[in-house]
Amino acid sequence: MILPTYKSIEEKREFFARQKKNPNKEFEYLQIDTIEDLEEELDKFKKSIVRLVYRGIGEAKYKLYTSAQREWIVNEWWKQLGENGFAEFISQTLSNLTKNNMLTEYFESLDKPYDTLRDRIEWLIKKLRAIVESFKPWETITEQESISPQGLIDYIYISFIKPKSLIAEIGRDLRNLSFLQHYGAPTPLLDFTLKKKAALFFAIDGIGHHNHGGEDIENYLSIYACEYSSITSMEGLILSLLSNSTNRNSENGGFMKSLLKKWSLIFISNPLWLLMPTNTIASWSNPNIIAQEGCFFLNLDGIKPLEEKKEIRKMICLDIHKSLAPYIREEYLKPKGITKETIYPDFKSIANEAYEAFKRCPKERNIPRVCFE
Repeated sequence: MILPTYKSIEEKREFFARQKKNPNKEFEYLQIDTIEDLEEELDKFKKSIVRLVYRGIGEAKYKLYTSAQREWIVNEWWKQLGENGFAEFISQTLSNLTKNNMLTEYFESLDKPYDTLRDRIEWLIKKLRAIVESFKPWETITEQESISPQGLIDYIYISFIKPKSLIAEIGRDLRNLSFLQHYGAPTPLLDFTLKKKAALFFAIDGIGHHNHGGEDIENYLSIYACEYSSITSMEGLILSLLSNSTNRNSENGGFMKSLLKKWSLIFISNPLWLLMPTNTIASWSNPNIIAQEGCFFLNLDGIKPLEEKKEIRKMICLDIHKSLAPYIREEYLKPKGITKETIYPDFKSIANEAYEAFKRCPKERNIPRVCFE
């Protein structure tokens, strides 16, 4: 099956106009052909008080599909798994990843320091409970429960001990999804960025000259800005699970098949900010995510691209003529040091540069230099 695309600028404009008629949505489409229009619209983003995330695409005709959706649609996997089998498709891929012993051992090595700390805290909690419970009655304690000795113990339990089961499973699945995404395997994650200029870089990176004689839409690249406050956040989901004592174990098939039956779209902030009480969440980050200030939409719908999801309340699309790409590079990216090297950091180059810096000045000391006039 051929992946659906926008066939023309007019078709895309009409789609956004239809969305705009919905009273619950704020969709805006802008076609930009001049430097003046480009500067005006990009300046509006600077003044916006709404928190937005951004995505740049080199071809305006592409819809906002995840890589897993593209595989699901093009290869017609629903004929084997059924129309509702998309979560099964994802969970099987994750399950297959865990069968690699080397990878499993590597991830477990990252978890060991945290597991050791958690076991130590669990032992201390048992000791604390024995001490605290001897000081009864509780009516004599005037502090709020959240700052009482018992409240402190409960908070530690929720934050460090309870995640042994379901919450730890979420961390593992997120980490495995990140691994698949980073190395080019299909996932339901759609990359966005908190950095507007990173989105501009992605939009113009590697694009050719605009098409001569083809469809009008092939002459344009796209910048999408999306408001995410109305979307279920991974942080909120985790906190709700931690506070719900009935959620002990997920059903067979893991996180994807159990929790995400209730949510077809989840926003995942930059992993540095994710409130995840397990070391697994730190290990799902990679240098690209950090450099790009990356964030994600987790789309568990096999068919609908992001712009067609009912949960998306606000989206702006700028279709920018490709002839403006050199201007974007010179005026918006180079002055801010946005280059391929900064967007895609190479650890080998970073290591080599440390030694090259030494060779350029081998007697340089790491002490403040004092200048005398």
